[in-house]
Amino acid sequence: MKKSLFCLYMLICSVGFFTSCSDDEPNYSAAIEGEIAGNYKGTLEVKLFGESIGNPIIQKITVSKASNTSIDLSLKNFSFMGIITIPEIKLSNCKLTKNGDTYSFVGTQELETGELSCVINATGTIKKGNINIDMDIKAILDGQNQDVDVTYKGARLSGTESSEAKITSFIIENDFVIGSSVIDDVNGTITFKVSNNATDEDLSELIPEIVVSNKATVNPESGVAQDFSAGKKVTYTVLAEDGTAKTYVASVDGNILRYSFDEWSDVAQGGTHPYYDPLPTNELANPNKGVALLYSVSGYKGDYPVLQEETGFAGKAIKLITRYTKKQGGFINSPTITAGSLFTGEMVISISSMSKPLEATHFGIPYNKKPLFFKGYYKYTPGETFLEGAKDGSKDNIIEGQVDECSIVAVLYQIEKDDEYLDGTNINSSPKRVAVAYLEDGSAKSEFTPFNLKFNFLPDKSYDPNAKYKIAIVCSASKEGDSFKGAPDSTLILDELEIIGE
Repeated sequence: MKKSLFCLYMLICSVGFFTSCSDDEPNYSAAIEGEIAGNYKGTLEVKLFGESIGNPIIQKITVSKASNTSIDLSLKNFSFMGIITIPEIKLSNCKLTKNGDTYSFVGTQELETGELSCVINATGTIKKGNINIDMDIKAILDGQNQDVDVTYKGARLSGTESSEAKITSFIIENDFVIGSSVIDDVNGTITFKVSNNATDEDLSELIPEIVVSNKATVNPESGVAQDFSAGKKVTYTVLAEDGTAKTYVASVDGNILRYSFDEWSDVAQGGTHPYYDPLPTNELANPNKGVALLYSVSGYKGDYPVLQEETGFAGKAIKLITRYTKKQGGFINSPTITAGSLFTGEMVISISSMSKPLEATHFGIPYNKKPLFFKGYYKYTPGETFLEGAKDGSKDNIIEGQVDECSIVAVLYQIEKDDEYLDGTNINSSPKRVAVAYLEDGSAKSEFTPFNLKFNFLPDKSYDPNAKYKIAIVCSASKEGDSFKGAPDSTLILDELEIIGE
């Protein structure tokens, strides 16, 4: 049935070149130019075997002068339910007859289009600015008879009506929708991104608030829940005041794993050395937990390497600072420096882990999308003195002329079991790695600088939607911090980190 309806609508909209049945040759030039020619706005209704198909469609028809006794009728940009779009439909050289103040035309056409053949009988009238067209279509589709009746009723426009049919704003107020929608008038698309945590259920009843051109209407209407789950698309048709139609197709364009650093958790640590961690703490980790232990076991007296920055690119931000953490007392040796760092995953700290600090970083959280880009904003100020240190503080060498650099990287790696992870010893070398996005320029930046890093898949690696993955965002104020090299006070400020996937 669906196939039949499509073909029938195509047929209805391609009726043209009707033959006239009138032999009279009066001169209707003045009436055509003054009363008949112009744009008409009305409704198109279709019945199949006497049953209505869908709702009436608002359409604009243009009537123009073909000769002193005939007219052309043109229908542009016909669209039905987003399924069929035809640039122009034309009924040419329809000859007029007059009865009082009513002008009539009659036409017939035999049409063969692929699997469809039909005979069309059409009659129409124009009276005092109103047009009526009736078509009786006897069709055979796939060997089956189809009886179709089409009615169009419209009124002549004054010419002052607006022809603009645009969606100017498309906003979905929902926690799972990230950022602003992108409206492409040229291609007729509307796209928006959603949170990486959004499920199909979360996307099944999104409510767009839509603004259109002045005096235009949109269908479906603004404020009506729509299903955007599982890649579904929703077609919107905008009708201008004069009946000009334009369609837009709205859809989700990627998932975003996003960290804005506006919310933080107060970690009291018994009240001795409290610190703050960015939320969500089940996804984001940093070395503050380990440094909190240094206060007790190695006599550390400095500040934490990860702090809240009140003035970010948008709201608050996170500040990563490389600290000089060499043992100053206590009973356990500690690294010469501890780079200010942030990563997705977990920091696992204990007394025994102090001798193997790189293994305390369990990088990565579950991720079930194909990553495309790693985006965000950063500022960076390198410290003055670059040190070559050691994990036990046994080295403390100044490297003259070397300037510290920051590191911003994201790694997609494959796992077999949920409890697998990469750490500071293998995040840069593991064969489990599948794709990497990294910042090449780690030099000083005095103002917030945007980055948009493409994920590059490693040789012989590709994304398998049936495999299990984790994504590791790893950012450091000292690029060589995993080798305990860097400059104390090197400062990296980050904000609005995003992983965009599909």
